[in-house]
Amino acid sequence: MAATQLSSRKTPEMKKSTPAIPRKKQAVVYFGRVPHEFSEKEIRVFFGQFGRILKLRLSRSKRTARSKGYGYIQYELAEVAKIVGETTNNHFIAGKPITVKHMTPESVWPKLFEGHNRKFRDVRPTLEAKRRKLHNSKTHEATGADKIDKDAKRAAKMAELGIEYDFSRKVITDDTKAVIEEPKPVEEPKLTRSTRANRAAKNKTK
Repeated sequence: MAATQLSSRKTPEMKKSTPAIPRKKQAVVYFGRVPHEFSEKEIRVFFGQFGRILKLRLSRSKRTARSKGYGYIQYELAEVAKIVGETTNNHFIAGKPITVKHMTPESVWPKLFEGHNRKFRDVRPTLEAKRRKLHNSKTHEATGADKIDKDAKRAAKMAELGIEYDFSRKVITDDTKAVIEEPKPVEEPKLTRSTRANRAAKNKTK
């Protein structure tokens, strides 16, 4: 009876292949608690000391473009990202420790670096100028309204005493007469003795 020969090749049902993880997903680092004054340029200079950076995204406010102090970096090599996560965590920048973690491939979602190359402009000075202008206009309106209200109250009190007062014209009137504020007379400058003597000499010569 001939012995049955078994093939050493695995059938498709026996193969259990594990999908390979892209190396780009293994080379991502999260950083946080970075000073808000730091822009992408300063962050790239600091983290670029360890290896080549492919992508960098600093999270910013959509309204003011102000930095939120955290973001993500994708290195060219996964080994570099791992070293950065181990050595720079709790590193002090501007007197404060920062947070740096090497992200697992599972935590790297497809849109993590969406808009990483977008240029932002700090619009806080413009918003602050608009806020001050609005505040000043409201203050001016409120001041004018308060002045009119006070003048009305004063006029009502003076009307009770039989006196009518027009604040805009500066005229005081009662039942018998009207008194209008007149300008004060201008005093002529006093002449000194030397000035008098000079004038007398000029008159003699004439």
